Formats: sequence, C-alpha cells, structure tokens
Amino acid sequence: MKLTVNQQRKFKQALTILLVGAILGPFYVMFADGFDHWYPYGNGIIVGLILASIVAIFELWVFAGSLRRVRFYILFAFRVFGYLLVIIAVSFNVFLMSRMNRFDMSYQEVWHSDEFQDYIFNGNYYLVLIFALVLIAGVNFTRQMSRKLGQGMLLAYISGRYRTPQREERIFMLFDLESSDLIADRLGAINFHNFLNDLFYDVTEAIVGRSGIIAQYVEDEVMVTWSMQKGVKNANCIRAFFQMTGELDALAEKYYENYGFVPKIRAALHCGPIIRAEIGEVKTEVSFFGDTINTTSRILDECHEAEKEIVVSKQLIEQIQLPELYSLEKMGDVSLRGKMEKMSLYSVNEIYHG
Repeated sequence: MKLTVNQQRKFKQALTILLVGAILGPFYVMFADGFDHWYPYGNGIIVGLILASIVAIFELWVFAGSLRRVRFYILFAFRVFGYLLVIIAVSFNVFLMSRMNRFDMSYQEVWHSDEFQDYIFNGNYYLVLIFALVLIAGVNFTRQMSRKLGQGMLLAYISGRYRTPQREERIFMLFDLESSDLIADRLGAINFHNFLNDLFYDVTEAIVGRSGIIAQYVEDEVMVTWSMQKGVKNANCIRAFFQMTGELDALAEKYYENYGFVPKIRAALHCGPIIRAEIGEVKTEVSFFGDTINTTSRILDECHEAEKEIVVSKQLIEQIQLPELYSLEKMGDVSLRGKMEKMSLYSVNEIYHG
C-alpha cells in the first residue's frame, strides 16, 4: 500500500530519530568506557535503537496533537520524567540480558550477582541516567522551542542566516475564513479563538505534508510560503489547499456540533521576489518584505469578491504542471486595488470522479 505524503514525512522523521539513537548510544560508551571491550558498544546501540523507536512512536503518533493545549512547563516535565522512566527500564534490562548472554546465567542469577549489584548501585549506572536525563531534557526543550518559533526558525536564529537581509524567490499563499465577522459575532471572542485554533490545527498536516511553511497568523488569515522548487514540485502549493478543504469537509460534523458553524476557507497564490530578514531587538522575528506579499493580499480580496475557492496568478500558474485532477478557469485581466497594471488571474477547481 502506497504511503500518503504525511506518512512518508513521519517515516523519514522516524528513520532520523533511529539513526540519532544508534549514534548516541555508543557515543556515551566511547567516553565512559573507552575501547577496552566491545560488548558495551553493542549494549549502547541496542539501548539507543529501542529508546529511539519509543521516542519516535510517542512523538510522531501518540503525542501529536493530543497534548497541544497542555502548558509548556507541564508538557516539558511530563516528557522528561516519562522518558527517564523508559530509559531506566530499557537500559536496566538490556544490561541485565547482556550479562545473561555473556556469562550463561539466568535472570535471577545475574540480578543477584555481586558484579551486577555493584554496577547498578555503586558503579557507573548513575552516569548513564545523568547522561540520559541531560540529553532528553535538551532534546525536548529544543523540540518544543522549535515548535513555538516555527518551522526551521530555531536553526535560522542560531546560524544567524537572516541577520543580513536575503533576497529569495518564493511562493506565497494567503488564506482566510469566509464570513469570519459573522462567526466571531455569534461565537464571542473566546469561542471564536477556539474555533480558529481548531481550524488552524486541522489544516496544518496538509500544509506541512506538502512542504509548506506556516509563516504568520493574523486574526483569521494565515500566510504560508514555499521555496519555488518545493512549491512547484507535484503542484504542492495547489494540492495543499485542496487537502486542507478536504480535511475540513471530513470534520464538518465536529465543527457543527462544537460551534454551530462549518469553516470554509478561500485562498490566493502568487510568487515573486521578496526580502527575508530578522527585524526587531527586544522581540526579534524573521519577516518577509516585498510587493509579492502585498499583491497576494490583493488577489485574496479578488478571490472573495469573485466568490472563488482559490485564485492563482498567471505568473505562478505558468510554472506549475497542473495535474489532471484540477481544471483552470481564466478570470481575465483584473484590476487589483492599489495596483497600476492589471493582472491575469485564474481560479482552480478540483474535478471529482464518481
């Protein structure tokens, strides 16, 4: 069975976690025990792979979404404590079974042996736990901070990549909620925030699975961006929108039961040059600057006025090999607010078979 785009992404992340586990296990052994014996390295690899497998399962599938509303410090402490218990259980049993194999002893014999008791209670086992505790605390803190800052932003800040303004060619999608004022009035401020929070969460997988980067939230509007290569490939920037609407259609009953409204979104897509750079001192962020974003916003206005689901500029459409699943409808040369020259726009429709 062919994996979906999101399944492929999670599978690649899981393989990366397994590779890191296989490296970090023997890495500790090298500094703790040197190269006198080979078997500690075998134990290190086994422990690393088992722990990495558990981490991958919990981080990519079990914890994904289920704990998103838990406070930062509670989630951090829960993860560190939980993984520490797992590390103790796994490492203890791997070390014990390794001695069973090497000395041809039973579980009880190894457990009651002076060597094993001395290693656990008087030897270097506590160093293993300290190493593991520091490692999982660091990894979890970094992972949660990366999630708070946004995709790739932590590395961008650390590397200082955007301290100097960078010129890039990028694709931008702006999408927002139709009838947002009406929904906000009916729901009230708190419930409307919860409504938007659920909406943005539910469409995230479709965006990330199609290589999109969520750049900004402004009230009910979201800015998504792609590099030209990733956005054009497989028509990712177009597919992302229809996967979002498909997900919202599938969850329509949930939204109606919880809020009395079913969300409908409209989107605009455009591409062009922008400047990307860090800005601010007390609060620093990496921002996008340029007429490309302003033009995308004007296209979104036209999308609402023409009552289209998604409107794309000719400049972008010409660079995408559109799959047969979609059809184009030319909207003609449109005068956009604040623009001197008219722009050729297209609406994209999804063709349903059967």
